[in-house]
Amino acid sequence: MVDDVESLLQQGWGYHDSNSAGLAAELETVDLSAIELTQAGALLKLSNHTIGEHLNDWPRACTLARQVWQAVDGAQSHLEVAVAVYVAELMAGDPVAGANAELAALAQVDLSDPTATIGVSLHCKVTLAAALVGSGSLAQGAQLYSQVVELARKVGVELSCDRVLAVTSNNLAGELLATEQLSPQQCELMLVSANAALEFWRRCGTWLNEARGLYLLQNVYNALADYQAALACGEQALAMLTSEGQGAESVDEVFVLLSLAASQKRLGLSAQVQASLTQADALAAPWDKIDDAGLLESFAEERRKVSTQ
Repeated sequence: MVDDVESLLQQGWGYHDSNSAGLAAELETVDLSAIELTQAGALLKLSNHTIGEHLNDWPRACTLARQVWQAVDGAQSHLEVAVAVYVAELMAGDPVAGANAELAALAQVDLSDPTATIGVSLHCKVTLAAALVGSGSLAQGAQLYSQVVELARKVGVELSCDRVLAVTSNNLAGELLATEQLSPQQCELMLVSANAALEFWRRCGTWLNEARGLYLLQNVYNALADYQAALACGEQALAMLTSEGQGAESVDEVFVLLSLAASQKRLGLSAQVQASLTQADALAAPWDKIDDAGLLESFAEERRKVSTQ
């Protein structure tokens, strides 16, 4: 039985794709008798993604979701649990149980406030859309996702789900960006979700969220061979990082510079490529003294991509 839930949640995302079966078994042996509400929501996000999407076993994911929901007394005080149960039930084929979970989620907000109820409904639907895409139902997931984003735009005011929309869009674009040999439909969804991530980060996030949203969109444009658009996003992100961050976010600056160099190289801007690489190398030089193999490996890989293009 897994007793250290916090460690499992922190480390599980690191190997959820490479050892989905192993992580699934660990998640199913978590001691639910003392689980906290915040841990319950995080656990179900991880289990739905790992068991439902990666292992494509939604009935199994649903069983765990029901057990967690019961352990926290129906999750009447935690929206994330109710949303995760809603998704698991629908994906497992039980629309009535899914509807009950959505009603439980709605019961947690002020029902006299239309924006609050819309926020919960869109939270449920965008999470379902991501699950559909992650499970291979691209057409259905993309259609639902687009409708959710469009409705959130039409509301025209800040919603409680804005951050969920930003994070979900960010993750969706990031996962597609890491996928090899995208179909035209996947490319379209990647661009739509990257633009939506930036839009909703601007509504609910900080300047750093916006800069990172621009960096994501920069990489998406590079992947789609729209190098001028990538260049524009990268320059905006770099300007924001240097003016707002005043050099404090050097890691972000380095990777934006490497992505800029990739765009510049494709556009034949040799002098600018060298300038971007020189600046990135200078900022990354102190990293040799820190104990972060993952960061050093990521830098070397991105730098190598520019050199071999």
